[in-house]
Amino acid sequence: MNRFAFSICCLLSFVAFAQEPEPHSERLLAEPPIEWQQIYSLNTDKTRLVDFVPGNESDSDWKTKVSFESHQSLTEVDPITILMGELDQTRQSCENIESFNLYSGLENNYPTSVRLTFCGENAHTGEGEVTISKAIQADHYLYLVKLLHRVKAFTSNTKVVTEEQMAIWSDYFGQIKVCDDSSEHPCPSEPASSK
Repeated sequence: MNRFAFSICCLLSFVAFAQEPEPHSERLLAEPPIEWQQIYSLNTDKTRLVDFVPGNESDSDWKTKVSFESHQSLTEVDPITILMGELDQTRQSCENIESFNLYSGLENNYPTSVRLTFCGENAHTGEGEVTISKAIQADHYLYLVKLLHRVKAFTSNTKVVTEEQMAIWSDYFGQIKVCDDSSEHPCPSEPASSK
């Protein structure tokens, strides 16, 4: 099975990272790709963050990382604004930048934006980067999911990822949603157990 494949049936809910149960049922429907390992987590009253890398990589030597963030203090900020702010930060350390809006609109009735960014060379690492970011503005949190893939430094005319890899990542990000069990933001029903 491809290492980027995942099962939406097993959901990574940021509510599970909270120290106290949340008074609402809002949750991020996402999980790391199969066989990826957690390398970092932060859990405060207002912010939650967790990073994952493939099982054969480590926190000090990785090529691909997926980050899940939730920010309670940013619920008034539009997802496009968040992703453009991320792009501004990337511009400070990267050369040969190309960035594309892949989607902006409503998903499960929450404002959502997805952006693809190519960084030809990061001044800190000397490597090129491909980043896909998805921001979802929900009622209680702003959720940000990022996939960062490091490659050899490149120019804007160089193809750094395959179409197949981009399709896998696009499918992965397409499955990530936020729900709260309401009729406006329904959660998927549990699969019926086989008898």
